[in-house]
Amino acid sequence: MTHDQIRNLESDLWGAADDLRSNSKLTAAEYKDPLLGLVLLRFAQNRYEDAAAELAGSLPVNPRTGQRREAWPDDFARRQNEGLREARDLLLPRLMGGVVEA
Repeated sequence: MTHDQIRNLESDLWGAADDLRSNSKLTAAEYKDPLLGLVLLRFAQNRYEDAAAELAGSLPVNPRTGQRREAWPDDFARRQNEGLREARDLLLPRLMGGVVEA
C-alpha cells in the first residue's frame, strides 16, 4: 500500500470507529469489547484462508474423479503441529543459546 492509501484507510477506520461509538450506548470501557472481537475474527479468518490455500496443493487427488479432496479438520491440525515443531527446532535453540533436546 502507498502512504496515501494507508492514510485514507486510517481515516476511514477512525470515521467508522467514531460512528460506532456515537451510535451505541456503550461506555468507553465497553466500547473495546466488540471492536477487539471483530479484529480477532478478521485475524482468524485470514489465518484460515492462508492455511486453506497452503493445504490445497498438498491434498491427495481422487484417481477416479481427478479432483482434490476437501481439507479436513485433521489437515489443519497437522499443519499447525508442523509449525509448532518447526518453531521448537529452529527458534528455541536460538532463544536458549544452545540446543534443545527433542
